[in-house]
Amino acid sequence: MGKPLLWLFGPQFVVGYDIMFVLAFVMNVTLCIALVPRFGGHGAAAATSISLVFETVLLFWIVRWRLGLHVLAFGKPD
Repeated sequence: MGKPLLWLFGPQFVVGYDIMFVLAFVMNVTLCIALVPRFGGHGAAAATSISLVFETVLLFWIVRWRLGLHVLAFGKPD
């Protein structure tokens, strides 16, 4: 559902879907390999959370850079 949803915002958004998916997936797998043997399920949860936060920050940065939007969900705009 990611590509159809991104298409609603324009074709420029769809282009970055594959890269963002691969980047978040590779980071999640790497963190799981590092954290799960030591922390078990908590390590897997932490790896997934860290990957999602990284992806969200990266998306925020890209939107800010490409579209010039400077609004955060919390707090004042930049």
